[in-house]
Amino acid sequence: MITLTRRRDWRTHLHLYLSAVKAQPLAYGTHDCGLGLAAAAIEAMTGVDIAAPWRGRYTTASGALKMLREDGFGGLEDLGRSLLPAVHPSMGQLGDVALIDTGDTLGAFGLVIGERILVLTETGTGSVDLLSAKLVFRVG
Repeated sequence: MITLTRRRDWRTHLHLYLSAVKAQPLAYGTHDCGLGLAAAAIEAMTGVDIAAPWRGRYTTASGALKMLREDGFGGLEDLGRSLLPAVHPSMGQLGDVALIDTGDTLGAFGLVIGERILVLTETGTGSVDLLSAKLVFRVG
């Protein structure tokens, strides 16, 4: 597990990042739930790129799952638990990373934005209810 500290002005950095990506479509390996949403938001808030080991290693959802398994993870939940402390969704705070069940093996990461979770879609961003998350991972 890594220790992250949010910048003093993390809210400003997070807002600027989210404004820049709200219309950016999903693209596995560059702008997906892990690299393009969760990890990039964490980097905006903390200055730490937690996803460097996985950048450029996949271009599809199945490729992401294969890469995770090669690295010893059963899926995104195992990856999240290895990096950040997990809490019940009801304890999610602005900027924390949520794990959402998408009905497949991989699932998806989203970003807590209050009582909602910001998620990536084929055309940009959407949101789901915070309490629909399986887990939330604390960021800083």
